[in-house]
Amino acid sequence: MDCHKTGATEGGFTIGGTVFQSDTISRNPNGTVYLYAGPNGTDSLIATVDVDGVGNFYTTHQYDFSKGFYPAVTSALGNKAFMQTITTNGSCNSCHGVSQAHIVVN
Repeated sequence: MDCHKTGATEGGFTIGGTVFQSDTISRNPNGTVYLYAGPNGTDSLIATVDVDGVGNFYTTHQYDFSKGFYPAVTSALGNKAFMQTITTNGSCNSCHGVSQAHIVVN
């Protein structure tokens, strides 16, 4: 998130990424990203971040990533996709679309 760190944007993004449809080309707007303490939506819901009208999500809110989170993404249609591994940072596009598949939900 080098383009969106403190100084580049007001406050700097602490979580950010892009959600795609199953074709991995078309963005998927108006959903929600959930951060859970456990896999598959188990344990506590730590945070929610809205996906905007062009498929991007971001926040400047400070979160403690030391214990990690299990993200889930819900589309505007209500379909949900769960990330099966824990993440300890909010720079979602640093892996997704690079070394991991894009974030996809239909």
